[in-house]
Amino acid sequence: MSNNAGSTGGGGDGDKEISNEDVWTVVSALFRSRGFVQNQIDSFNEFFNQTLPEMVTSTCYQLQTPVQQLRGYTILEDNNYRPGPDYLIFHTIHSITFLQLHWDEPTLKESDGEVADLYPNIARLRNFTYSASLYVDV
Repeated sequence: MSNNAGSTGGGGDGDKEISNEDVWTVVSALFRSRGFVQNQIDSFNEFFNQTLPEMVTSTCYQLQTPVQQLRGYTILEDNNYRPGPDYLIFHTIHSITFLQLHWDEPTLKESDGEVADLYPNIARLRNFTYSASLYVDV
């Protein structure tokens, strides 16, 4: 049985190595059917519409805050205290959960104060950052 690093898998004796020509045939067919830019756009849209909201909403933080309650204490000479027999420490737990994402559309504020929608091509041509504010409900 051959075990070539470039084999197509399956583990049989009839496996053939994948040549560079085979790879470029597949890549060329992908770009002919979908285009290079469309692949980038689809990847961004999937991240923005599915992956990012899943990451944010699946996160929950829990914070523990120690709270001291004094029922009896002794003040020492250096203004510190020594706990008495009824000195308690307990923890309060606060949970922070991120719920829903919201974002503004990218906008551009012109020098005359007018606010207009910003599109990727305008941002590229005018050397602006194409960005928008992202908000999350807590």
